[in-house]
Amino acid sequence: MANSCSWTGGTLQRTFTVPSGQTLTMGPGSYLYFGAGANLTNNGTIDWGNIYLYWQAGNPVINNNGVWNINTAGYGLYYSTGYGQINNTGTINKNTSNIAYIQYVNPFNNTGTINVSEGTLDFTYVTFENTSNIILAGGTFANSAGSTFNHASGSSITGNGAFTNAGTI
Repeated sequence: MANSCSWTGGTLQRTFTVPSGQTLTMGPGSYLYFGAGANLTNNGTIDWGNIYLYWQAGNPVINNNGVWNINTAGYGLYYSTGYGQINNTGTINKNTSNIAYIQYVNPFNNTGTINVSEGTLDFTYVTFENTSNIILAGGTFANSAGSTFNHASGSSITGNGAFTNAGTI
């Protein structure tokens, strides 16, 4: 990827890297699929807008080493035919007042920072491994039904937002 680009439909079934200094805009559109062999590595910026994301079989992976802005208005990352994996060593920002769903991730490894400034970031059927920072600056982090939240010693959850739990801690 030599320049910033948009992904508004279709299936990713290969390795795709967003270089430092570039932006991948996901949406608007209907559906995006992470298929078998999908490995999305972000070293720049991902702007996730109003579009549904789906995991397909084959253990797709998202590696966020840059900035991932979640700007959806009620959209989510859902199960189609399989689970996916997310590794965050960068920064994930939840910036809109609506809910965003992250579902069917095993595991979600957070060694970076997650900022929930507004709205709700809802994790359902996720095994969440936190060894770093979650900052709740007015928003809500929801560990929902079917999810397990593992919070390592030395990691932190700070801010004036909310952490809700209907899963396992």
